[in-house]
Amino acid sequence: MPGEERIAAGPIGVGRTKGLQTLYAAVPVGYRIESFSPQRARVLTWGFTLLGNAATVEPAAYFGITHTLLLWSEGEWKIAETQASFGPTRSSPPRPARSAPTTS
Repeated sequence: MPGEERIAAGPIGVGRTKGLQTLYAAVPVGYRIESFSPQRARVLTWGFTLLGNAATVEPAAYFGITHTLLLWSEGEWKIAETQASFGPTRSSPPRPARSAPTTS
């Protein structure tokens, strides 16, 4: 898969090839069928990606979305295309919560 090849060529894959302890996990948290016909479907998936290794990539978690195009071929659904991106993210940091006034 193209995504796997991209990861394998980057710092995570290089670290794994060198035998470093490596974490790469994609955890889906929800999905929506954007369109469907008997021959094709488009699915939007929301999820978290956790990645890092013991030397070159500091552990991090990212929220992201993936659009996946599936095609019906030879009696089964096959992934034809994926487009992933990080986000959505907040445009500004959250405001601190206000505490209730105290009474003495």
